[in-house]
Amino acid sequence: MAIRPYNTETAYIWLMYHLEGTVLTLAFMAFFIFLIPRMSFFRIGTIPVRWFQGVFVLKVLSGFLLYLIYTYYYTDRSTADIWKYYDDGMVMFSALREHPADYLKMLFGIANDGPEFTAYYDRMNHWYRPYGTSIANDTHTIIRFNAFMHLFSLGHYNVHSVVVNFLGLVGLTGILHFLKQMAPSKEKWFFAAVFLMPGMMFWASGVLKEPILLFGLGLFLYGLMKWMNEGFSIARAAVVVLSLALLTTVKSYALAAIGLGIIAWMFSRKWPNQKPVWFFLGVFAVGFIGLMLIHQTVPEKSVFSRIAQQQHEFYQLAEGGTYLKTPAGDSLYVSAADYEKLQFVDERRGVALLESVEAVNWRDAKKEGVSKFQLPAGEIYEVLLDYGKTGSTIEIPRLEPNAWSILKVSPIALMNALFRPLPWKIRSPFMLLSGIENIIVILLLLAMVSYFDRTALSNPVFWVAVSFSLSILVLTGLVTPVVGAIVRYKVPALPFLACALLALTDTASAEQFLLRKLPFLKRYF
Repeated sequence: MAIRPYNTETAYIWLMYHLEGTVLTLAFMAFFIFLIPRMSFFRIGTIPVRWFQGVFVLKVLSGFLLYLIYTYYYTDRSTADIWKYYDDGMVMFSALREHPADYLKMLFGIANDGPEFTAYYDRMNHWYRPYGTSIANDTHTIIRFNAFMHLFSLGHYNVHSVVVNFLGLVGLTGILHFLKQMAPSKEKWFFAAVFLMPGMMFWASGVLKEPILLFGLGLFLYGLMKWMNEGFSIARAAVVVLSLALLTTVKSYALAAIGLGIIAWMFSRKWPNQKPVWFFLGVFAVGFIGLMLIHQTVPEKSVFSRIAQQQHEFYQLAEGGTYLKTPAGDSLYVSAADYEKLQFVDERRGVALLESVEAVNWRDAKKEGVSKFQLPAGEIYEVLLDYGKTGSTIEIPRLEPNAWSILKVSPIALMNALFRPLPWKIRSPFMLLSGIENIIVILLLLAMVSYFDRTALSNPVFWVAVSFSLSILVLTGLVTPVVGAIVRYKVPALPFLACALLALTDTASAEQFLLRKLPFLKRYF
């Protein structure tokens, strides 16, 4: 909601609205700060509880910075990530007053596909995915979260931000509990690696899918760890099952990546005298062979085809353009080169053609030798999506829908995900954050080489961290030709990668080196 003070009455309304939002936001924030030290979940070894409170405050402030950037700098709410799901959630919430049953059905996903729901979904910009259907739509969960939060936020975005940041804090703390098993004596190093990486602090602090993903992932790992270490209980089983259900709706590929590692971890626990690396190599090899068999026997379910299609869809978005819906219900793509021939109407929900333009089926965008449609001047079409050309596109080898193409491109994909953007390619503050992050990773690699500690190699949790981080990084590099997207999509891998590198580092020797150079750090070590 944006209210601008044009006269005394509207100025008063504007003032009271923002005062209400400020009070409500601070009240939620104070509640969570009060709650953290009273939860045993946030008591980990010698880490002070106030550190978790401090990180929570930093995350809320980062979320507020994201709010300012996407409100006053990137002002198109239909494409601004923090606003597009928030606004769609508001549409869903609007059903509560006159049709509460519709609201509840959409919120819980029960019998919500009838024609009576079309009026709601058509008003949303991102409930449907007009530009891609190769992977299940993962936007519904964050839209539903916002629709639920409207019950308590009274329409104030920053209340949503505070709550989602607490959920992200819980998830990251669960991840810390799990990764700490690699080297309990390095828990303070792990704390910094999990919470303080620049990309994690920034992108996992907005009302986006990342905090929800981390919440589900952290609870899954924490619940499973408690179950394996302390035995079965209904509460632990419930945490595992519910977090699994959440992961399947948010980012199913993350569940697949961590799932294979967890299977190998369980094998390693059962046969602790064997080197865990062989279990991990075996499980991932069997998993890859299984994907190859599915590709051969059930082509329509092929993961390789989906990855290749997802890369193609990213190239489409990177090139920009407008996606239109015809009266017959077809989704068409109009190139960004024809942008001057379009006139947007009805608050950019529709477009009138000033001149005749060429269009193709959205799946055929950027392809050669495909069927084209000539759309006549004067026609009006519904706008499904409109994107400008991105300024950070990199060229990566185009994938073919087969195993060999995936394997061949994977090393390049890993390097892109790890080290892009290159220092001389940084063009924005967002890229600068990732550049700093890349320097931190390089420093951790150098520290590992200089103070190598092989103890963690016999710990299966280390291999869970390595396998998950490499899986996410490779997949990100395979499908994403946009540096601006890479810096965000690799966020879930960061705590696992950083902690794995620290686990292989003799941090005691590194601490002595740092203390000689920076004596003020003694209070932390």
